[in-house]
Amino acid sequence: MSAALSVVVQSCPARKDLAEALLSRLAGMSAPGMDLLGIAWDETPGGGGPWGSGQRAWAMASGERHLVIQDDAIVCQDFLGAALMLSRLAPHAALTFCAFNGAVERARAAGKHWVRSGVGAYGQANLLKREDALGFVPWEAGVPESERVRLKWNRSDDRRLSAYLKHLRVPILLPVPCLVQHDLVAPSLMGRPPKVGRYYREARWFIGDQSPFSIDWSRGLDSPERG
Repeated sequence: MSAALSVVVQSCPARKDLAEALLSRLAGMSAPGMDLLGIAWDETPGGGGPWGSGQRAWAMASGERHLVIQDDAIVCQDFLGAALMLSRLAPHAALTFCAFNGAVERARAAGKHWVRSGVGAYGQANLLKREDALGFVPWEAGVPESERVRLKWNRSDDRRLSAYLKHLRVPILLPVPCLVQHDLVAPSLMGRPPKVGRYYREARWFIGDQSPFSIDWSRGLDSPERG
């Protein structure tokens, strides 16, 4: 019988310490029914960026739901249990746990705890059904090079994931406050600055020290904020 949730940390050798620290934190919150699979390393000669490790991480899916989390993610308390609980509330959706866009703040103002993303998935932590996770890499391999160039995928994994979920017509939901924060201390592997325009590349509303189990996640589930 497969686990309810399988989990992989996505990393590269240059971030070994970050990845191992995150894996240790996740191990401390693992529970029966969760399968912590370890670290998916980027083994691309010369470094493949996030997609070099991302394709390995998604191909490792073994649980009914599969969670891929990047090494520069800061997770809240009880993150794994909360991620599994939220996936059961929204079983037909893909979940992304860190979001930078303004819809997060609009949801907060409206008293809602869900956003339906129109801009795609964010790279820090994403959860898919197993069949969708296992179909991702084969689908990506079949996309023509001209389409990859047009969509400016380059080494990006979240752009690929967003295109794949659009292809599947799977909605992307963001539970808010975000359960994951983007650690901006570690330099971006893609050369991106910590700040884009007026805003930092981090969750607009992070849960911080609050327990995710103290939140009424039914609020906004049937009418998520759009953005």
